[in-house]
Amino acid sequence: MFDRENKGGVNFNEFAGVWKYITDWQNIFRTYDRDNSGFIDKNELKQALTGF
Repeated sequence: MFDRENKGGVNFNEFAGVWKYITDWQNIFRTYDRDNSGFIDKNELKQALTGF
C-alpha cells in the first residue's frame, strides 16, 4: 500500500505517508473515545466509520 515501487521497503516519503495514516487513525479514535477509556463502543465505532 505504501511501498509504491514494490521494492519490499519504503523510502522516507513513503514512511512519512505511513506515519500520517497511523496518526490520522489515532486522532479519529481519540475523537470518538469521548470518555478517554481507550475503548469505543459499537455506536461510537459506527459514527467514526461513517464520518471518515
